[in-house]
Amino acid sequence: MATSDGLSRGDLQTVDDVSPRQVLLVPRGPNKALIHVRPTDVCPNACVSAQEFVLANDFGPNGGQRWTDHADFDITDPADLAKIDFTAQTTIAASYGLMQTMYQVAAELEWKTFSGQQNPSLLFDTPANIAAGGGSLAVGTLEFYWRYRKCRKGDFATDPDFTDSDAYKSMIVAALNFYNHGPNTNKTNAKYGDDAWALAEQYKPAHPLSKIFP
Repeated sequence: MATSDGLSRGDLQTVDDVSPRQVLLVPRGPNKALIHVRPTDVCPNACVSAQEFVLANDFGPNGGQRWTDHADFDITDPADLAKIDFTAQTTIAASYGLMQTMYQVAAELEWKTFSGQQNPSLLFDTPANIAAGGGSLAVGTLEFYWRYRKCRKGDFATDPDFTDSDAYKSMIVAALNFYNHGPNTNKTNAKYGDDAWALAEQYKPAHPLSKIFP
């Protein structure tokens, strides 16, 4: 979405970065009918707010996904609604690729392609993006390592000394949880680390000394 205050990061936005907006629906039609978010919905008068998307999701067809059921947020509180009354950055706020990398985090990690580009759409895991040094895998792995360091500080993060395989599993599960929701354990997905480990168990190397990927 375009903004009037620089949130679109100016030259970093391309046609590829903003084209997904053409398939988004918000209740702006007659009698709140869902209509496409259009390229003509430009700032400052026709910006689509994050609040609009949240409300559309909670009260959408078949009850919506009800995002607010999974967040510390009161949809009936005007103060809480005011917190999300800002221009929606649908591409910049989206998650990309295998590691669900957020663009804001990628920017914090100084992610860029071989040629120095930092367009949000270059985080998608397409062959062309990966060949150009984009995609999500490298920056997503770096993000996990970053979370791991936050979860286990000090020498143990760089020079771990595991007593056994269970100790290793415990650290990775804790790091996965921190990666997913930080230190907040009051989440419906608080078992994310255990679930991710269980899924990873399905993809063990064929040989104990082999690499996971060729």
